Amino acid sequence: MDNIGKLVVYCSDQTHASMQKAAKIAAMNPKNFRAIETSKSSNFQLCPKRLESGILYDVQNGLIPLYLCATVGTTSSTAVDPLASLTEVAKKYELWVHVDAAFAGSACICPEFRQYIDGVENADSFSLNAHKWFLTTLDCCCLWVKNPSALIKSLSTNPEYLRNNASETNKVVDYKDWQIMLSRRFPALKLWIKPSAIIGKNDENEVNEINRKLLESVNESGRIYVSHTVLGGVYVIRFAIGGTLTDINHVSEAWKVVQNHAGALIVDAFMSK
Repeated sequence: MDNIGKLVVYCSDQTHASMQKAAKIAAMNPKNFRAIETSKSSNFQLCPKRLESGILYDVQNGLIPLYLCATVGTTSSTAVDPLASLTEVAKKYELWVHVDAAFAGSACICPEFRQYIDGVENADSFSLNAHKWFLTTLDCCCLWVKNPSALIKSLSTNPEYLRNNASETNKVVDYKDWQIMLSRRFPALKLWIKPSAIIGKNDENEVNEINRKLLESVNESGRIYVSHTVLGGVYVIRFAIGGTLTDINHVSEAWKVVQNHAGALIVDAFMSK
């Protein structure tokens, strides 16, 4: 406890404001909150070299690096921090690494976007908001912790009136020791129900079929004409912009046509399940 005033937290200037609030709740010294500057040239990513320079400076001044928050999809710029490089730096100085993937983490369930969380296996904790891209209602945040015992040791309280056989024999996960509040609702239920209702075994084939129907629907409207190809087994709609008199207004109107027809098809597909 004597060193609590020396602990330092690191993140980027793009990190969500809730990180600063969390540091306040944890009684961190406000002067030891490091929001490292990012730049447009690096797509507003947190730079590993700048992080390490900041850590070395703090160590040389008698401070104790504690925590790094890396982000996958920042609120202002949708920046994706380089997790692999950042976790390497953090490991050298024994920092706890949390990956805030609240915004874009849900997309990484798709193989084509998995690259954006390369290096996540070296993080200590990871969170994403299912209520953003998983079609669930507020609030529903998923949290993974590599070593749950670290969390439990920090937050565990065991008064007599809360003791029970299930908890003491580890038959259940006692989430009161994973959070600040004691009681909790059952947010996992809606998360379990929603994907099981909308995700099928042949999702990629269904998407291809929807795209085929979308092309037919758009062309039948007579508003625009699009063609198709197949790339790597994926049915792709082609929209060629080759006319010398075509301008941005034509492109925007064409996109609206596609959006309107796609929206109607998605609703029909969802309602038929």
